[in-house]
Amino acid sequence: MERTTRAALVRQVVYAIERAMLPSPGGWGSEPEGCSQFSEAQPATLEASVHTGLITAVRPGIVPRTSYGPETEYHHLPATYLVFPGLVDPHVHLNEPGRTAWEGFETGTNAAASGGVTTLVDMPLNAIPPTTTLANLREKTRAAEGQCLVDVAFWGGVIPGNQVRTSGAPRQRRVKGFKCFLIESGVDEFPCVSAAELDKSMAILEDAKSLLMFHAELDSGTTTKDEDFDEGKGQGGNGDPNLYASFLSSRPPGWSWMRSSCAADALPMIREARRVHGLPLTTETCLHYLTLSTDEIPDGRAEYKCCPPIRTPGNREALWAGLAEGTIDFVVSDHSPCTPELKEKGSLMDAWGGIGGLGLGLSLLWTEGAAEASHISMAISSSGSANALQPLLACTPARAPSLPVTSAISASLIPTLHSKFRPL
Repeated sequence: MERTTRAALVRQVVYAIERAMLPSPGGWGSEPEGCSQFSEAQPATLEASVHTGLITAVRPGIVPRTSYGPETEYHHLPATYLVFPGLVDPHVHLNEPGRTAWEGFETGTNAAASGGVTTLVDMPLNAIPPTTTLANLREKTRAAEGQCLVDVAFWGGVIPGNQVRTSGAPRQRRVKGFKCFLIESGVDEFPCVSAAELDKSMAILEDAKSLLMFHAELDSGTTTKDEDFDEGKGQGGNGDPNLYASFLSSRPPGWSWMRSSCAADALPMIREARRVHGLPLTTETCLHYLTLSTDEIPDGRAEYKCCPPIRTPGNREALWAGLAEGTIDFVVSDHSPCTPELKEKGSLMDAWGGIGGLGLGLSLLWTEGAAEASHISMAISSSGSANALQPLLACTPARAPSLPVTSAISASLIPTLHSKFRPL
């Protein structure tokens, strides 16, 4: 009873933060158009309403506790922490229902929260059933009820023949967009689509003003040898650049989100597709492609297997350069875990192709980005200059699937300050 009475009297909660990543003045409007404009980490005082849960004011510097009444909750965060807004990961496989042993909503969202990810978007494949119809989506959302520690949104899936069954989902705001594969996905219940089927889907989704994301590998011959995975070739091969260029230039109008695979040789084609053909492509890459390379992986180690495969050190450096110049827009985990048995089959060809990285984005990019800073001139350093990380992990990935703007420390937003980060 005492706790309830006290809660009724509290008007606000105050966070006195010695190092917080705030937008530069004028950097935020109604939408995160200025999400690349961030000041250095600075002291700030955040005031939030306990009734609405929203930030009511962001004041520069530390406002002392004595400036507030006794009914105010006051929390001080010392300079050993760097406070980010909640991070966003729009490329996560939570495999419930059907393959919950691989990863479910409870364990997956706990992993997200542990690394400061306060919003994730679940991919339409690896659960059974896949999110390819409205009925399947309802089953997915029922499975998620009461289990999610962070905010969860969903992608729908485009597979052969399901265009009509998914066409109502974007209009009803049930999903944030759609995902398809141009090569086989690795699970039987989510087959790839042909170029003709993709054109049909894009026409429907453009009319519904929805978003289409595609796994952008084109099959140039199926790999059948373990050695090819060890050499970074993997299933689907590297792809013929002419096939990619022809595919991109022939896309009908519409907002497509191309998932950049690990191959840096695709980056010039993406630049050309944007500049010459005016295609509105948004490009992502994954944590493991920025932090691992083939020379660091012992032969035959299935825990590193993913599709597309990890490639050479030169390829990794080129991806970092693409990130620094803006060809790659943001970084995701592509969290795709499995049970240990699926990685211990004795053959790389038979082992599951996926890596779990949910919640590790901030620490991995901070560590690897600091090491690569001289090469790519990214503003990441051990002194605490982390300007580059916030758009890569927060507001830009939130913008692509049109998520609510919460990835900022700003008035009228929810103070999702889970990303309390202690840089070493």
